[in-house]
Amino acid sequence: MAHISTYSHAKRSRGRIPYGTSRSEKTNQLPSSDLCQFVRQASKRELFTAKRVWTHWQLGIPSIGTQYDRLGMLYLNDIEVWRTSTAEPSKQGIIWTVTRDMSKYTPLLSRPGSFSLDIGNIVDQSLRLTGNFEVTLSAKFYPPTPNFPATKKADKIINMGHGLGNNMTSFLTFPQFWYTNVPDEYKPKLDPQNRGDVTGKGPFREVQVWIDNLLAGVAYPLPVIYTGGILLSWWRPIAAIGAFDSPTYVIDISPFIPLLSDSKAHNFTLFVQGQGENGSINPDWIFSASVFASLDPSGARTTGKILTHSTDSKTTVGAASAASTPPKIDPKDLVSFVTHSFRYLSISSTVVTGTGGSQVFKTEQDMTFINQQSWLPGGAYQSVVMTSQGRLNSNRGGRTEKIDDFRFPLNLTLTSVASPSKTTIVGHLNHQYDRTTNLPFCSGLGQIKIETTQDSVGQLVINPQGRAISGIGMTKQHFNYQNAKGGTYTRDVQIYNSTKIIRDEESGTLLPVSKPKVFSESSLTENPLAASLLSTGTPSANTHLANGVSLTATSDGKTHLDGDDSIPGVPSRTLHHHAH
Repeated sequence: MAHISTYSHAKRSRGRIPYGTSRSEKTNQLPSSDLCQFVRQASKRELFTAKRVWTHWQLGIPSIGTQYDRLGMLYLNDIEVWRTSTAEPSKQGIIWTVTRDMSKYTPLLSRPGSFSLDIGNIVDQSLRLTGNFEVTLSAKFYPPTPNFPATKKADKIINMGHGLGNNMTSFLTFPQFWYTNVPDEYKPKLDPQNRGDVTGKGPFREVQVWIDNLLAGVAYPLPVIYTGGILLSWWRPIAAIGAFDSPTYVIDISPFIPLLSDSKAHNFTLFVQGQGENGSINPDWIFSASVFASLDPSGARTTGKILTHSTDSKTTVGAASAASTPPKIDPKDLVSFVTHSFRYLSISSTVVTGTGGSQVFKTEQDMTFINQQSWLPGGAYQSVVMTSQGRLNSNRGGRTEKIDDFRFPLNLTLTSVASPSKTTIVGHLNHQYDRTTNLPFCSGLGQIKIETTQDSVGQLVINPQGRAISGIGMTKQHFNYQNAKGGTYTRDVQIYNSTKIIRDEESGTLLPVSKPKVFSESSLTENPLAASLLSTGTPSANTHLANGVSLTATSDGKTHLDGDDSIPGVPSRTLHHHAH
């Protein structure tokens, strides 16, 4: 058996541009001398030779000052095993910890090796970027028990490579918000004066893995919003889904075993397919990938042949009605469109091994994508309703070995209201990650189901000079985990105004004691502003829509998020942030 585990997503970078082309990224590593690189050789440490079952690693990072969210990548023997990002610190200082299950990387941990952590960062007083990161990495591992037996692991993990750039000249790129990009044919309608209010090449992205000249598998990426993304007040102290632990995408390439076992060289290629000319995308997509292989214990050479390979896909764009129309906006003024796409891929082969004889391996992927957007020209109103979903089915010898279902809905609305003295941006976000899977190397857990939803509302007030006067926000998250043994874990968290934890409740059989923790019984709706945000997310009647601020404009070098003002009657911590 073999599968590919990939990291792939777009990053809004500051201070460096990840290497990329219009459609693909090279998989060899490029020089990264400009990065703050931490390397420790571990050839003599028990860390890499202990005969135990690994459970998790934990990153702990304190920081104080002003700094952007920065991308971090952890490597074992030059294989990326963790992609994360940093929180945005305050002048008072913060600390955050992130935990990641490392069990599937046991083959890398069972022999001497090295590890490195790259976090691109810039400390420059002239730019008012003062935050350093001090990183502590710790590991916990446990021997197997009857209740938690050792899980199946790959026999070998092969590096496909990764690429990073070293361009230090640009401080602004937009691809983090690829799902808000508009098809090129709609750009003239939304930005007739070509002011840069919108980004083109469409919202659809498909990560493709090719082996030689055959498509081996695809992935629809999860939108990942970093801690400085969209409205800053949403992400303190909660981080968006995937911001601290970016998801990996697993593609079963078992039907290609007969091709790959012929002792010849083969090409593995990664693409991101978009909606620009010839399928191009905007730059700054970051790739890495590795192959997980299980070896036949007989030692005999594996043979066979590919029997079938078929694929079908189509992407269309058309006019659409607005998903919803806020008050004070004439539906006739909105420009609305919808992007549909689908992918079906089926591959089968005969695989002959010394242990199992001749068997038919088959993989199928069936995926759909929809993205519906509504805009007011100039960016005063923007709505994105998107869902990507699909299934991967792996079959061996007529028996289903793995079913992996995913669903990633996202609903984002932004409204900007301009007056002579300020511009107010009001936003609402609903973001979900739903996945049910039988992991190939965690058979002891059987089926694993994860469902998590974040719902955020908030506003940001900007003065005519493009500096934030104040902001307020609320985010609540529900997380649910369930495994085949009946183990459950549920957590509900709600934060308000960056400083208040309204609710933090845990329950489930995987907790020693189910004990809800409620930090505040106060109702958010007692405050008029909070009630308005929660109920409508739209401007009040005494304001007017003008040349507003689009999603990309709230994240560019013209918007400086400084200031000590607060919203009257609402406790609000100062936003100490810089341009995004």
